[in-house]
Amino acid sequence: AQLWAPIFLPSEIVWPILKRVSIPGIILYPFGTLLLGSILNYFIHNENLNKRLLDSERKFRILYNKSPDMYVSISPDDASIQLCNETLLKKTGYSREDIIGTPIYKMYHDDCIDDVKKTFQQFIETGVIQNKELILKRKDGTKIDVTLNVSAVRNEEDQIKYSISSWRDITKFKKSEKARKESEEKYRSMMEAMDDATYICSSKYIVEYMNPAMIKKIGQDAIGKFCHKVIHGLDKKCPWCVFEKIIKGESISHEITSPKDNRTYHISNSPVFQANGSVSKLTIFRDVTDFRKMETQLQQAQRMESIGTLAGGIAHDFNNILFPIAGHTEMLLEDVPEDSPFKDRLNKIYTGTMRASELVKQILTFSRQDINELKLMNIQPIIKEALKLIRSTIPTTIEIKQDILPDCGAIKADPTQIHQIIMNLATNSYHAMEDTGGELKVSLKE
Repeated sequence: AQLWAPIFLPSEIVWPILKRVSIPGIILYPFGTLLLGSILNYFIHNENLNKRLLDSERKFRILYNKSPDMYVSISPDDASIQLCNETLLKKTGYSREDIIGTPIYKMYHDDCIDDVKKTFQQFIETGVIQNKELILKRKDGTKIDVTLNVSAVRNEEDQIKYSISSWRDITKFKKSEKARKESEEKYRSMMEAMDDATYICSSKYIVEYMNPAMIKKIGQDAIGKFCHKVIHGLDKKCPWCVFEKIIKGESISHEITSPKDNRTYHISNSPVFQANGSVSKLTIFRDVTDFRKMETQLQQAQRMESIGTLAGGIAHDFNNILFPIAGHTEMLLEDVPEDSPFKDRLNKIYTGTMRASELVKQILTFSRQDINELKLMNIQPIIKEALKLIRSTIPTTIEIKQDILPDCGAIKADPTQIHQIIMNLATNSYHAMEDTGGELKVSLKE
């Protein structure tokens, strides 16, 4: 349609010619116009076509040379380089004169020459290579990690004329991948060396990782199973689960009591951001059951210490009250005659006061604060004091017998602790025969 579009030439071109021709020429005018217009349009069309081809070639050359990938064409006969782009020259440091016509093996590092030869042979047989990792060598001898892709250009007889090869520089990627693997290995080693049980689970509560301590704790490697089932023996999500907050980037620590073993754990939960955009939960278990028991015992000891301090204060005050009673009773006993009816009553008051004084001394011994004081002493008096105190607290169905030798040597000890030992032993014995009664015998020998 483009060739036949200008059917008539302009009259200012044709009319001067027609004035000089014969009548047959005038008759043939339409046909001549058509022929001349077609010839001129043909040349104009070809000129436009050539311009478009040149423009397309220029654009292709720009894309070829400025591509971030390195391109090279190789002869299948001798593996020599026939063509390369500017990116290859820039990245390797070679000039075109350095490499055009030389074997492709010159571009590769010595570490992978054998692999390159096998790859070239594979290309000759198949006509294609995809994502093959190799190592190029710059002009200065340094390495470039690349992935190789090769396609064959064939002739009409389906023979390979030359190859179009592309190298993609993955040096930075390989370094970052190596660093990532080293980092992952370092943290994995740290987690596997931890004594605290640790695991990672997905947002669907599926276990993704367990360290050896966690595997030992639950008795199995439960990767791929529900965390609440294998760790706590629950059929549904744990009531204390904080995944909703973890997925928002928060880190949360709290204490739980596992229904599986009834032990108390301090657990810390932290988010783990995955490469695909998902968030997993890292949970570290620390068994604090024994610690909590010790804490309770410490609190009890602190309460007992407070009670001892209070008892010591009361005992001092009570001793101050007893002192004038005992003193006045002694004076009255000296004043009243021997046959006075009040003599016996005053003796009972005095005996009771002395008994109370002895109890005060025992309370003061029990509540003494200097528990770490060691000194050379005879323990017979402490044993006797402890037995007097225990006698006032146990029923009369239990008889206390003493076999305390007076000639035992002195020892270096804390009197309060010795007193406590005797009290504990006597109390245990009392509880063993509380219902039936019996004999509590205390012996002290060299």
